[in-house]
Amino acid sequence: MSEDRRKEEMLAVLNQLAEGTLAETLGIRFIDGSEGELVSSMEVTDAVRQPYGLLHGGASLAMGETTASFLSGWEVMKEGKSAVGISLEAQHHRPVRGGLVICRAVLERKEKNRHECRMEIRDGRGRLICTLHMINAVLERKRDVGSEEQ
Repeated sequence: MSEDRRKEEMLAVLNQLAEGTLAETLGIRFIDGSEGELVSSMEVTDAVRQPYGLLHGGASLAMGETTASFLSGWEVMKEGKSAVGISLEAQHHRPVRGGLVICRAVLERKEKNRHECRMEIRDGRGRLICTLHMINAVLERKRDVGSEEQ
């Protein structure tokens, strides 16, 4: 399978998994990716703004955590495992009032039971909005991905 076809398949699967989750509620879409990297986008709308008209910091954290969790999850899915966040740190660098923001998550360290990711969120002009660091625990999956059964 070609690299382009693998990427298309990955993005289709991840966007389908995001349906009905917080990612869909916030308008997060996975738009690019490769082994060890995933890129998402989110439009800054009233749904993700705080009362002063700025992108809510919690929406930035949710975008970063979602992107890194889906990246780790994709990396271990075929092994029958899942990834869940256990630590998240963030620094906000500048406000955003509107437009599209892009999050790039990179898997920096991959161990058997733990993944470490770094994320950057940038505005449409490429300016740094937020930097994040996340640790995901890699677990044996107790249920099928997308299933509501626990």
